[in-house]
Amino acid sequence: MDNAEILFQARKAYESRYWSLIGYIFLMQLILGVVAQIPVLGAIANYLLQGPFELGLCFILLALLQNKPTDCSMLFDGFKMFGTALATFLLKLIFTLLWTLLLIIPGIIASYRYSQAFYIIASGRQNEAMAAIDDSIEIMNGHKMRLFSLDVHFVFLSVLVALPFGAFLCLAYYMQGSYSDSFILPIMLFFFGFIYAVAMIFWITPYWMAARAAFYVDLVGSSNGLAVDPAYDTGNDTVNCGSST
Repeated sequence: MDNAEILFQARKAYESRYWSLIGYIFLMQLILGVVAQIPVLGAIANYLLQGPFELGLCFILLALLQNKPTDCSMLFDGFKMFGTALATFLLKLIFTLLWTLLLIIPGIIASYRYSQAFYIIASGRQNEAMAAIDDSIEIMNGHKMRLFSLDVHFVFLSVLVALPFGAFLCLAYYMQGSYSDSFILPIMLFFFGFIYAVAMIFWITPYWMAARAAFYVDLVGSSNGLAVDPAYDTGNDTVNCGSST
């Protein structure tokens, strides 16, 4: 399947339970954001929680693509495999940083090599961190550029959304002398920043996450018992919508 079909399936899948997916992402970010505000221990706690939450979100995304029921409790299912989730997160981080110490490009390539580790655990292919990373390296052989091009699509969308915000920042810079005491610039800055944040949270981010999950299903689905629900197939424009089922 090419990336155009993956994007189509991802869009129809996340649109079928749009507000549910937004809610899961918002809840995860809210918890991580609150924890991060804890003095000293906040940063450490954030690292401890990242892996389990990422794994929980993978459970949700794979269920979403298969049109299976989802609920908020699935977001915390990663904590049932806390050790594995934490080890996977830390190993991915350490290996990517080590490659990045050589050059930026090897670091980027490494991040794509390890990109499927959490999906592998969530789909049941592996249940150990190092095994999941090794499996990710194997299945991404020859597919890194395909995932990179998928990501470029969303980076391009993010840049398009950011253009008005960036244009206003440039305008504000050149006009700051004339309007240094005006309330107009702060209001406009807040307005464009708010619009950009809303677009990222309510459109690009969930779409991007669903597309990456669809990529994994396409990558290993036939050999792992995974398949995108036919309602989301490009040949069927009928989607069975629902908030959680």
